[in-house]
Amino acid sequence: MVRLWKPLSIVAGLLLLLTYLLIQSRNPDLARRAHMQEALQNLQLHDTELTRDVLLARAGLLPNYDSLPQIGQQLSQIADALRAESTTVSGAAAKEMGKHAEALTAALQQKLTLVEYFKSDNALLQNSLRYFTHTGQNIGKQFKAEQNVAAEIAAVSHCTGALHTHVGTRRGQEAEAALSRLSANPRKQPGLDTLIAHGWLIVEMLPRVDTLLRQIIAAPTTAHADALQNAVLQYANRVEARAQLFRVLLYLVAVILLGYLFYQLARLRSNARTCAGPIPT
Repeated sequence: MVRLWKPLSIVAGLLLLLTYLLIQSRNPDLARRAHMQEALQNLQLHDTELTRDVLLARAGLLPNYDSLPQIGQQLSQIADALRAESTTVSGAAAKEMGKHAEALTAALQQKLTLVEYFKSDNALLQNSLRYFTHTGQNIGKQFKAEQNVAAEIAAVSHCTGALHTHVGTRRGQEAEAALSRLSANPRKQPGLDTLIAHGWLIVEMLPRVDTLLRQIIAAPTTAHADALQNAVLQYANRVEARAQLFRVLLYLVAVILLGYLFYQLARLRSNARTCAGPIPT
């Protein structure tokens, strides 16, 4: 029994070591990496959709703003999920991924806040642009007898239209000058005051809306998403390299165990021949 105890202990120890190496050679973080990468891809897709819809709204081609809060809600949910996933890892990777996840969430919230400001300002702007485009033509026809007033209305329409497509200091000054001349007209036709008010609103809101638009487009959400994705890949590569090392060790220990079993089998056969003695003739 004493002689059997030692080899059995060695085999049991090697089996325990194999079990430990097998557990360590597994890579449960593969699922986490795949989930986070999928979430990041969805976030970048929805972020692009949000920017696209904002551009369509600025051009007056978006029927309503329903898609903007829906996309914003989806982006917030994905960002929260990414931040929660980043807390499930351990060590320095958790700190690195958490830092990028927090930065992404902050940039996203800032962008969504800018979108809310844009929605309210752009709604006023588009309403005034539509009013000025359709009503300005009708009012201009009422002043056919007064060529100077009709010309001023046409000049205001031209300047505000040019300002709508090409915002600039010179265009804004031209629109303000045309509106000032039109406001100084002593004869007030019904609707002219309202037209002038909408013209001033266009001059005021266009630079503000386009500033918000530039800030929305320049929001660093894509950069932070890329940084988080790189951190996820680096962490996954380190985990995979560690798992690969344990797989190599698992193979070596398995070879050692197999060799030890063959060695013990050879010893047993040798001892059996010795105990049996020579074969009688």
